[in-house]
Order: sequence, then C-alpha cells, then structure tokens
Amino acid sequence: MRRRHALACTALAAFAALAGCAPKPPDFSYPGSGAPLWNALNTSQRNLSDLSQYAGKPADAARALAQYEYILDRIGGGGDGAGIPLASQGVIQGGDGEIRRALGIAPGTSFGQLARALQGYADLASTGQSAAALAALGAPPFTRGGPATLATLTNLPHMPSVQNGSYALQRAAGNIVAR
Repeated sequence: MRRRHALACTALAAFAALAGCAPKPPDFSYPGSGAPLWNALNTSQRNLSDLSQYAGKPADAARALAQYEYILDRIGGGGDGAGIPLASQGVIQGGDGEIRRALGIAPGTSFGQLARALQGYADLASTGQSAAALAALGAPPFTRGGPATLATLTNLPHMPSVQNGSYALQRAAGNIVAR
C-alpha cells in the first residue's frame, strides 16, 4: 500500500512540475499597469524570446515589437540606465535594427513613435477595425505600405537579437523599482 501511495505521489509531483514548464501565453498588460516599465521588462522574455508564437497573429506580433520599442524608449536605447550589462547592450540595440529593417521603418523614427504606431495598429486590429488597421500600417513611420507590413507582422522573420535581448531585458526588471 505504501508503495502505491509513493508512486501516486511521485506521479503527481511529476505532473505538477511539467505543468509549471508549460508555455505561458504572452502578457501585454504592461501599458495599463501602475509600473509599466517594470512590467514590460518583467514580461519581455515571455513575449519576445520566441517570436514564432505570433505566426498568423499580426496584432500580437505588433504588440510584442511595440513592447521592445517601448522598453528602449524608456531606458534610453542602450539600457545603461536600467543596469543592463554593457555586453548585452549591443544585442538589445541590434534588436531595434532588426525590427526597423523587417518593417521598413522611416529613418529618424524614435523608439516611442514606433512603439505607439505598432500599438495603435494592434488596438485597431483587435477591435475589428480592419480597414483602419491596414491604413495605419500604410502611414508613417511604415514605408512599405499596409499590405507588405501586414505580411511581415503575420509571419515575422527570424530576429535573433530581439529574442536574445529579451533575456537581458527580463533580468533588468530586478534593477527597476516597481511603483
């Protein structure tokens, strides 16, 4: 009887451990929180380390990329003020370049402008305003037109610096005081 009980407990513990390892859905709650930078940093690894999770989900892809640009806007681009190691700052800046090249972003567009444009598209698309969402992707700072930008967001290219930078950004959440 004890053996059965031990086996049942072992199986239950293994199941609980596996459940804890299951992938979690993206968390884009940071803009409405009381500590948006901390929350954006704290969810960056979950939302940005595997961009393939957004295949066929252009609004979610736009939100993820908006999160990256929002963080860069808030930490000054390189991240030195957020306690990000110097070795990681180049990867993080490289991620911004990957996003801008993939989406055809106009030169001179600030991190904040790009974050707001991506979030604006995502908000329109999520509320069923397809025509307005497509028009938003055809307006500055997007230079390739709505259909081409939408195609990119629907099937994001490989962006290793964005994905790798997400780990450094996640660690930086420990250096930010949540308010």
